[in-house]
Amino acid sequence: MADWTNEILPAIVALLESVEGLASDGAKVYSYPQRTIDVQGLIEKFKTSGGVFHVWWPKRIAWNAEGGLGGQILRQQIIRLYGYRGFKDSGSELEFQTILDNIAAVFDARENLSLDGTVAEHLPLTLMESTDEMFAGVLCHKAVFEFAAYT
Repeated sequence: MADWTNEILPAIVALLESVEGLASDGAKVYSYPQRTIDVQGLIEKFKTSGGVFHVWWPKRIAWNAEGGLGGQILRQQIIRLYGYRGFKDSGSELEFQTILDNIAAVFDARENLSLDGTVAEHLPLTLMESTDEMFAGVLCHKAVFEFAAYT
């Protein structure tokens, strides 16, 4: 099985950092959810150099395993991508939807289906949720993607 922390996770973060709309916006991409009791510090941690609240991170939420009798185990790892972008105006919804399309395009590109060679392959992204909600005291557009990677 590929190592989640040292192989798969950095490959996912690198793909997120390359997405147009995240890279150009200066979005913060973390390897795991950031938590603190200092809400103002959290807000500042998620702001881009341009002052936009924009953050993403992946999280492995589960895995299923098959095989083992012949010595080989196929593991399906279920991964979610969480993202928040501060609401700016009525046009920011369209900007956010474009970012979601860009994320799907990058992850679903044939050359990226192995997550830089760390997994055998992964399934296309599924958009589980796209909504608006308060996060760290900021009104945000929120998205949750899910996909399965096979190791």
